[in-house]
Amino acid sequence: MTLLAACAPRPSTSVQQAAQAFGLIGSWATDCSKPTMPGDDRMIFAFQPDGSVSLAFDNGIGGGIADNYTFTAGQVIAPDQIALDGVYGGVGQHVVLQLASDGRLRFFENRDANGRVLVQNGALASGGPAQWSTKCH
Repeated sequence: MTLLAACAPRPSTSVQQAAQAFGLIGSWATDCSKPTMPGDDRMIFAFQPDGSVSLAFDNGIGGGIADNYTFTAGQVIAPDQIALDGVYGGVGQHVVLQLASDGRLRFFENRDANGRVLVQNGALASGGPAQWSTKCH
């Protein structure tokens, strides 16, 4: 059972349909005019052949992808929020992304299947706000 199953009711859309409708697919960065570098990763959301949506963090080191989420369930839960369920580092994840009125995106919530809260109400558990990113064209 995914973490989204607790949310009711859920329209019958795929995670790819939800991501497409939300405008999520593509590359996002704090400043698209600057090169990608450690500490200023670029987030890349992409459709995968198995029907999932991936989120890769490109840290700019040798073209390497630092981290990768695989989302298998999702739904737009408000005009400015999408909820996604999947796996990161072998652990189930529930993520809510928030879109600001100016088009910027941030992690609004992120908790793992072990109950660990990583982001809540746009604030990092480690302190400070979650970083806003702009879609790169």
